[in-house]
Amino acid sequence: MSANATVTASDFWNSLRGVGRLVYDEIIPISIISLAATVLAVPLLTIGPICIAAVATMTEIAERRGSARPRSERQRARAFPAAIRRYFRAGLPFSLLICFTLLNLVTYVLLARANDSVVFWLGTALALYTLIAVVALTFRAGSLLVRAEDTPGTRALVSESIDVWLRSPWYSLLHLLIAGFVFVGMLLVTPAAMLLLVGTLATLEVVAFADLAGGGAGKFFEQSDE
Repeated sequence: MSANATVTASDFWNSLRGVGRLVYDEIIPISIISLAATVLAVPLLTIGPICIAAVATMTEIAERRGSARPRSERQRARAFPAAIRRYFRAGLPFSLLICFTLLNLVTYVLLARANDSVVFWLGTALALYTLIAVVALTFRAGSLLVRAEDTPGTRALVSESIDVWLRSPWYSLLHLLIAGFVFVGMLLVTPAAMLLLVGTLATLEVVAFADLAGGGAGKFFEQSDE
């Protein structure tokens, strides 16, 4: 399933309120996902599957809100590692892409510090934003994989993810800016990153994609409001 709705920049601020509410309501599974991701991401090659699994887990949690038979916290905790195994092969190419952009960022940082050159500092800023965009691309691939009947290839996932961004460019730009703010801000406060980073970014993606897909994130709160 691909996103097919065109939303505007103003719609994003409504989405952001939904993200805040979902993070507040589901703080326990978000913390569990983020802590597990911090530990499991040490080999680096697991980063791609972790991002995709986080989206898959948060999508399931969001869609089951208000269900007559909600899953226990233990079942939710088990869902994340199970999703990593399920999407491990699909996520590996994204791990390589993230590692490449991370290496590029480290290279620019070292060059900028060694030469104290404005050009290299600008390159560092561009490399950082590229890394954020690639991480966001990986999360978006997770949204597409969760809804796909057959597992698409990496090229198809990247192409469709970019296509979704381009259909609502201003909404997507704000999404990337907020994702970058969360990414950088939480990494500057290491405990917050460990407790909330991956789960929060996954929640941001789940809500944003729900709006882009046309159904709207409001469906996640309808039953809980009754």
